[in-house]
Amino acid sequence: PYSLNGAGCSHSFCAHCILQWAFSDVFPCCGLWHSVLRCPSCDSTVPWIPGPTPRSSRRFPFVYNNVCAAVLR
Repeated sequence: PYSLNGAGCSHSFCAHCILQWAFSDVFPCCGLWHSVLRCPSCDSTVPWIPGPTPRSSRRFPFVYNNVCAAVLR
């Protein structure tokens, strides 16, 4: 399970599902998003956090949710 990072809602999603959702908005010609990402559950804005590559995990739009994973186990 992954949660949205910085969206203010912290909704959690299956990693495959949230990545598929996020990359469906990427323009194939340039490989970039041209609109802001929004939580599919509550429409909160997921902020773009620029940073050098490779990025630290705090700069990704999704973060692994340890609590949710423990509950599922």
